[in-house]
Amino acid sequence: MAANIWVIVLHYGGPQYTRLCLDALEKLSLKPSGIVLTDNCSPDSSGEAIARDYPQVHFQKLNE
Repeated sequence: MAANIWVIVLHYGGPQYTRLCLDALEKLSLKPSGIVLTDNCSPDSSGEAIARDYPQVHFQKLNE
């Protein structure tokens, strides 16, 4: 039976680090069942931009 593993990535500004993380997750030999990118109220729109570039990632934006 395969493992059902989800990864949650928290994002707050610094999109280059989030992109590095998502790229590393894509290279894993054991792929997660899903990835959730949570934007923790970033003051810019970098979370949305990352979500557009990684359509396989489930995007969630916190408002407060």
